[in-house]
Amino acid sequence: RASILSESEPDLLAQKFQELCVMQNQSTTVCSTLNCGFSLRVLYNEYTCPKCKRDKCKNCRTDWHEGLTCEEAKIRNQDAKNDKMFETARTEAGYKKCTRLWRDRR
Repeated sequence: RASILSESEPDLLAQKFQELCVMQNQSTTVCSTLNCGFSLRVLYNEYTCPKCKRDKCKNCRTDWHEGLTCEEAKIRNQDAKNDKMFETARTEAGYKKCTRLWRDRR
């Protein structure tokens, strides 16, 4: 039987429906883990997704950040991304890490 929807459209429709449910009911959220998208009711800011088993933050939709505000966690995550980009650039440029200084190993 032929379908009027493409292969990806049912997933998109399900995602939009979940987002609409979340907007209608503030105690409902959709897990933000890539390729999870499980919809669930949560009463607290921290929750564990029953599908992907990850601890998440309802407010900022990231992994749970014990002892940090959402803003502090965002800054920490950005710092970690910057450190990773710096290490990648350093390695690609041929610089070796030294305990006292950076030096060119070429």
